[in-house]
Amino acid sequence: MIKDTAFKSLAVFLLFNTFCFAQNYNAINAHSHNDYYRTEPLKEALNLNFKSIEVDVFLYGEKIVVAHSEDEIDTSKTLIKLYLDPLFKIYKERNNSIYSNTPLILLIDFKSESEQLYKVLENVLISYNQMLSSYRANKKIDGAVDIVISGNIPFDTIAGEIERLASIDGRSGDLKFDYPVSLMPLISEDWFEISKIFYSNCENEMKEKISNYIATAHSQGKLIRFWNTPDSEGQWLLLYQLGVDLISTDRPTALAGFLNNQGNK
Repeated sequence: MIKDTAFKSLAVFLLFNTFCFAQNYNAINAHSHNDYYRTEPLKEALNLNFKSIEVDVFLYGEKIVVAHSEDEIDTSKTLIKLYLDPLFKIYKERNNSIYSNTPLILLIDFKSESEQLYKVLENVLISYNQMLSSYRANKKIDGAVDIVISGNIPFDTIAGEIERLASIDGRSGDLKFDYPVSLMPLISEDWFEISKIFYSNCENEMKEKISNYIATAHSQGKLIRFWNTPDSEGQWLLLYQLGVDLISTDRPTALAGFLNNQGNK
């Protein structure tokens, strides 16, 4: 009887642990805009399986602090404390991964002088290189997290590095140069600017032009993101139908519900 009870306990233990380690975390094509404004930065987006998370940063002394503008700077809110340390903890808890199907994109938007900020960031990232994608001679070695630099980008410095832990968020004009995906995996643009560029009285013609723009990026292996988009279901549906890779939102729960519903249709 004791042996039988022990056997059952062992079976339950193994089943439970198999379930835990077999769990899949599959990212959805969503981007948490200004994620640090959430009640629970990082946690909410990850719980909803967002593929991309955006954080604005300034260099304050030797600290990289998270803020949208200088007057919002709180030196206790650092990139390490709000994002890198929690991500590394989750990475370990999920058996050295974040998502099962793709790396998480951590989009770091530089708001202050780029060169010095990038030097400090490089030194910080070394401590987390185990979970980060890395790049050597323009070849990517996949990790659990892709660091992508946006905003005030030190383009020449990053592009000139043989080994690095970050890539670049490009703009629509960069498509004509067809930069390697390992350097520039993402193209981001202001939705209203793109709408002006491809404006047409005929809605279908305008959609076709934007679709061609997106197809050009995809043909180069690059993802597409727009900012300054109306945060509504109608706009999300349009972006979804156009094949936008990262749909940006300030309403994570609502967008996650919308995208999951699309996937179930």
